[in-house]
Amino acid sequence: NGGKFPKPDKPMGERDRLPPDISPEVPFETRYFSVFFDNSGNIYASNTGSIAAVSNESALNYAKEAYSSGKKSGFYENYKYKIAKYNDGTFIIFLDCGRDFDTFHTFLTVSIFVSFVGIILVFILVLVLSQIAIKPIAESYEKQKQFITDASHEIRTPLTIIDANTEIAEIKTGENKWTQSTRQQIKRLTELTSTLIALARMDEGNTKILMTDFSLSNAVLEATEPFMSLAQVQGKSLEINVERDISYFGDENALRQLLSILLENAMKYSNDKASIKLTLKRNGKKRELTVFNTVDNIKQGNHSEFFDRFYRGDISRNAEMAGYGIGLSLAKSIAENHKGNISAKSDDGKSLTITVLL
Repeated sequence: NGGKFPKPDKPMGERDRLPPDISPEVPFETRYFSVFFDNSGNIYASNTGSIAAVSNESALNYAKEAYSSGKKSGFYENYKYKIAKYNDGTFIIFLDCGRDFDTFHTFLTVSIFVSFVGIILVFILVLVLSQIAIKPIAESYEKQKQFITDASHEIRTPLTIIDANTEIAEIKTGENKWTQSTRQQIKRLTELTSTLIALARMDEGNTKILMTDFSLSNAVLEATEPFMSLAQVQGKSLEINVERDISYFGDENALRQLLSILLENAMKYSNDKASIKLTLKRNGKKRELTVFNTVDNIKQGNHSEFFDRFYRGDISRNAEMAGYGIGLSLAKSIAENHKGNISAKSDDGKSLTITVLL
């Protein structure tokens, strides 16, 4: 058609008819222009009658750029062009796609905005529903913590009275196995209530952490001294490897307590003639404290469950190994209060290594 749409006011042959999937309104809506080159590459005709935004001079410049590019089709600014060769030369037609681009950009912007708003609404909905679903659990947990705190405080008074009565009984009748047993149970319950109160305070964030600079190396060495004689009495080997001059900014008393918990755990749950090793060293910018001990049998892999409150594994279900399953939970709270982490792992099923990174 020489770069033109068929005119509806003239009879059209089969070659002139529009394809059936193209609306008859397309010729009136489409903005385009065309340029003709001869076989020598010279422009001999142009048609800009179907577009107002492009002058004849601009059309010629666009055509020269497209012709020299060597491509059969492409884009030049907002115009899509296609080159067709004929016996008498080359024909280039440009189609204005500006409105299509504007429509696409508008659609893309609206889609992004609607998606963003949708994501925010879904997030708010999930947040509200999750709070509603978790609320009973959170309230139950808070009540549990409050009960533990109140019960621990209430138990302290009777324990003090029982301890005083036992002391008076010993004064009158003398010390015997019954009073000794009573004192041992009082000591255990006192330690339990103190630990429960400490855990409850840490959960509530009421624990005052006295952060100071101190020698972590010296603190570890001093805290391990009482366990050397205990290991000797129990026939176990306790090896201490502490790197010198390691300082730390934290709560010294709390970290001494953490170390005591780990060593007590190693002493209590290791096997007969066990090998126990404590190591303190630098690990990059962190301080790494590890306590290793041998055991008769343990599942290989990580054991994060050891730090669950009141957890007691099969190795601890022995009357001679009395415990409540809260020591390591307290150790975890102390480590986390110092922005650290604690982990337990068995590599061979015959030993346990607890690592604290501070």
